[in-house]
Amino acid sequence: MKPVASQDRHSLGALMRRRLPAKIFTRLREIGRLADATSMSAYLVGGMVRDLLLGRKNLDMDITTVTEPA
Repeated sequence: MKPVASQDRHSLGALMRRRLPAKIFTRLREIGRLADATSMSAYLVGGMVRDLLLGRKNLDMDITTVTEPA
């Protein structure tokens, strides 16, 4: 895979849809929807993000969540 062209950087979702297996992309969207439904934020972080932008294959996902204290 080639590194991300500058125009691709503006749409990480589109890049993820093109480069990730459909099952993985769908699961990440489900996590995002669940986080939204529970007033949380979920972020994909770490090496997978870097490798996605550099065009490298890496399915080692790290997801972090943020929520406000009750």
